[in-house]
Amino acid sequence: MSWQVTPHFNVREFDTHDGTPVPKETYPQLSLLCVRFLEPLRRAYGPVTIVSGYRHHDYNRSIGGARRSFHVWSADREGIAVDLRCKRGNPTAWFDVAQRCGPGGLKAYESWLHLDSRGSRARW
Repeated sequence: MSWQVTPHFNVREFDTHDGTPVPKETYPQLSLLCVRFLEPLRRAYGPVTIVSGYRHHDYNRSIGGARRSFHVWSADREGIAVDLRCKRGNPTAWFDVAQRCGPGGLKAYESWLHLDSRGSRARW
């Protein structure tokens, strides 16, 4: 049985694309990410699709992800990441709403938004 993080997000949506489940240790951070950032985006732009959530080290390396990516959970730091798309709007609009919620990392790509809960501000 999978865990319903919030009314609109289930932990399975954040599993690695190879089927590796999100580590249980990240559940509190995942809950915070959904409540603070994803639910407000959903209210503003409709259903949110998780493009990429949790990644284990080998998977992250295989897709060319950053070495210290917040998609890869680490016990030595706070923060997790998600790449997403909303049903309506565009990455620039999603960025504007997400930024008002105060995430650590935020970047609008051409067709998705990267958002993470690191403890410092990063925009690129």
